[in-house]
Amino acid sequence: MKKLVTFALIFLLFISTLSFGGNSAYAKSIKSPSKFTTSSRAYSTTLKWNKVTGVSGYVVYHRTANSKYKKIKTTTATSYIHYNLKANAKHYYRVKSYEKKKGKTTYSKYSKTVIIKTKVATKPKVYTFMTDKKDDSAAIVVLAIKNKSNKSIYIQKYGDLIDNDYADYDRSLTLVKFTSNDRLYYPKSITIKPNSETYIAYVVNGSPTWYDENTMIRFYFYYEGQLWHQYATIDDNYNYIEVDFKP
Repeated sequence: MKKLVTFALIFLLFISTLSFGGNSAYAKSIKSPSKFTTSSRAYSTTLKWNKVTGVSGYVVYHRTANSKYKKIKTTTATSYIHYNLKANAKHYYRVKSYEKKKGKTTYSKYSKTVIIKTKVATKPKVYTFMTDKKDDSAAIVVLAIKNKSNKSIYIQKYGDLIDNDYADYDRSLTLVKFTSNDRLYYPKSITIKPNSETYIAYVVNGSPTWYDENTMIRFYFYYEGQLWHQYATIDDNYNYIEVDFKP
């Protein structure tokens, strides 16, 4: 009789495992991402892995030498760029696949762990030139930028105009470009390669504002995977002109 009861309990446990523990059993059928690789800059790493057929997406985990793993991204893509990292330091990554089915989310095992060391940091060398003409109703402001860095810089689509005399004249800015027939469009970013220069334009958000020699433009750019910001003033024009004329 005891053997019969024991067998019945084992059978019920097996059934309950199929009914309620299916999430764990199903996890074994979901493959982990394979061929997980990374490449690095000073302040960022680029992660790539092979597509896993039939899954809903992937979860990326990261840690440093002195920290525990944290989830940093859930994505449907097979690559991810991790920005604003500490330079010249080891970083550890692993990825899981997951599938959403009937209201449940099931995860695969972790991929292999990839360890990468970010490169030694260099600072950007960026020089600016602004017009010194006054404008009492500035709707667009233009800035010349010269990149003397070792790597490209990527000007971001937002910025700020700051008046040193009156805060009422401060405005946020949005990056724009002109087509060949002088129409405006809004790029996500503008790339300036090493030892190159270009003019960039910003639309003044809100009503037009005052612009004079006491105006500053704060612009943002990525360099080596890190977000930087810099202020441009008319006083900086001399540096822009003289940077290529060193004795």
